[in-house]
Amino acid sequence: MQEMICESCMNNNTFLWTYAAHLAVPGSAAQTKEEPGEESAADVPKEVEKVDDVIECRGKRRREEEEEEPSCRLKELQDMGQKTVQSGAMFWPPSWRSKLCSCTSCRAQLSEAGLAFLLDESDTVLAYENKGKTSEQSQQGHDPLMSALDNLNRVQQLEIIHGYNDMKTELKNFLQTFATEGKVVTSEDIRQFFEEQSRKRRRVDTGQFYCS
Repeated sequence: MQEMICESCMNNNTFLWTYAAHLAVPGSAAQTKEEPGEESAADVPKEVEKVDDVIECRGKRRREEEEEEPSCRLKELQDMGQKTVQSGAMFWPPSWRSKLCSCTSCRAQLSEAGLAFLLDESDTVLAYENKGKTSEQSQQGHDPLMSALDNLNRVQQLEIIHGYNDMKTELKNFLQTFATEGKVVTSEDIRQFFEEQSRKRRRVDTGQFYCS
């Protein structure tokens, strides 16, 4: 299964039960039954596979009879007479949205019910999951520090790396004293630490001499 529609939403949009009788995943409370005189539909997987062929065949016949009227897939399913127990949540297989009717009447019905997104296959849970995975992989491969270093020359890169390593070591030692004494680190402590680092940096810069 790919998606789920709860019983409450199914009942608020009863036309979805017609789709459930033909498209829902077997065992998801979608036990189907036939109207008197219809063939048995106990084999739901086969029925799902055959539904497109049946709809296409009936749609061709209807178009021949009424050329000016477009075929409605929902109406075709309703005419097949297959029903489902209207109870419980419905679970749907991959690509089930592509089997929904997109005629003018059904589009209007979906829009009025606030369900127009059902016709958008890029709006599925799977689509969002794949998009999230792609974004996560992209972020994992992106290191802001390395990206910044790429824009510097070799000397600048070494200076920043050494400065970063020195600050990391000093910060670790600074915090270790609080852990040893059991003290709580405050924002004032952190501010004083970075002020001291800034003073050390200025002293180092002042003492540097370059030869041409």
